[in-house]
Amino acid sequence: MPELLNPKPLSEIKREKVEKAQELNIDLYEAVAGLFEELLEANARIAALEERVNTLTQGGGQ
Repeated sequence: MPELLNPKPLSEIKREKVEKAQELNIDLYEAVAGLFEELLEANARIAALEERVNTLTQGGGQ
């Protein structure tokens, strides 16, 4: 009889797959949250630059 490649019970294999999927979802969520934070920071910098450009074009800058 051939030797089994993976002698784990099917229930354990299914549980491990669910755990891996949950870990992947957490990793993806953290990556998206990080990108969202970077986007907010970029928008704040853009707003500050737009304000500076408006000030300079109105002759109020130095």
